Amino acid sequence: AERRQRNREHAKRSRVRKKFMLESLQTQVRGLQDENSTLRMLVQKHIPLDAMKIIDDCCSKSVLFGAEGREGGALGGAAPPKTDAENGKEVALLK
Repeated sequence: AERRQRNREHAKRSRVRKKFMLESLQTQVRGLQDENSTLRMLVQKHIPLDAMKIIDDCCSKSVLFGAEGREGGALGGAAPPKTDAENGKEVALLK
């Protein structure tokens, strides 16, 4: 009976620890997503002609993006360039 009680307490502590770690990782992911979005906007603002190539190069090198790359998967990515109908130029969009 005493052993069972200790096991319950240990399991409870493990669940609390796991919940804390999950919340911490979720907060970190949100922060990194915000930073990524800010950096993408800066690249598009300051280097508009090369922005999509730079973003593609950065995203394609990460093993986290795998085969999905720019398509956006679970980790996101830049949207594919759209063509401006008036002048035929590519217009880069953020997701």
